[in-house]
Amino acid sequence: TFKAEEVLRAAIQLPKQTGALEQQGTVVTTGEAYTALADPDQKLILACGVPTANVTVQWSETNGGNFGGALDLKNTNVSSLGDAQPVLVMSPRSLKPGRVYAFNCNARDTRGVSGATSFHVRTNAPPAGGSCIVTPSQGVALETEFTLSCGGQLDDQGDVLEYAFGVSSAFSVLMPRGSKNKHAFKLDTSQIPAGMPNATVELRSRVFDTMGVYGEFVSYVSLSRPVITDTATYASNLMSSSLADAQAKGDQNQIFSTLSNLATLTGNAITPSGTGRRTTSVTDVERSLLTMYKATQNKALPEKDESGVALQAKTLTGLTKRAQEHDTAYLQDAIDM
Repeated sequence: TFKAEEVLRAAIQLPKQTGALEQQGTVVTTGEAYTALADPDQKLILACGVPTANVTVQWSETNGGNFGGALDLKNTNVSSLGDAQPVLVMSPRSLKPGRVYAFNCNARDTRGVSGATSFHVRTNAPPAGGSCIVTPSQGVALETEFTLSCGGQLDDQGDVLEYAFGVSSAFSVLMPRGSKNKHAFKLDTSQIPAGMPNATVELRSRVFDTMGVYGEFVSYVSLSRPVITDTATYASNLMSSSLADAQAKGDQNQIFSTLSNLATLTGNAITPSGTGRRTTSVTDVERSLLTMYKATQNKALPEKDESGVALQAKTLTGLTKRAQEHDTAYLQDAIDM
């Protein structure tokens, strides 16, 4: 299996030819083939090791015509160094996924003595089949718990699969890549355009193989704004229900999601209006938010260290506003530093 920027090498033995041969990698003599698995989204590098003096090299590919057209290795958009160098460099996405390509390297010296070797390269395909669904299909921001779940996907190499869930084509992360094929979450009001009572939110589920290639599934939910008559009471209720549930589960992702929702509700109290600049002092809201977080970790605010409180509070309120862009470990390290 290829890794990014890895070079697959094979040496050609020219009969009665003297001189140093390529010593690295697997030696393949005339008529034999080396088979490998490659990621079509990455650069593919094949090296044909030959004596360096008075030898010409010519690459060809003979199987691409069976599934949509032979590769033009002279085209530098396809093969960046062309087809007459000892190293063949295939550009990312120049190969189709789930195919087998036959690359041939032919070498000839000035006496007309020739040799050849070949590489059979199978390109990896993303996991396919199955489905990813969201339930329920509609709900209220900050209140409704949605669940994305995937099942039935198969990988062409039989790899163990991993999953990630996000929002929209930009893939604002709801759950970073991991082994769990299901994730429960709540959406905040930032998903609804200003002045609108509701919106259709696009959700994305990605299923990865071990090479990092993924298949993507799209789902939609209808999201409405909550009816809030008293922000403080609503926020308190949100904390007592969602935060307590997250803490009981030990679910750090849900803890930060809940704090993020609270930060959204109390955003005006966190960022002073008018100037658009942040103050250096800690507001009551920021201190309260930090205290809530510390409690979930069985920790207290730093004693006699207002600068430490301020730094951690500002970090927490800043990060929770965009919690989906950071993994949980990073958030915890940044706040507890």
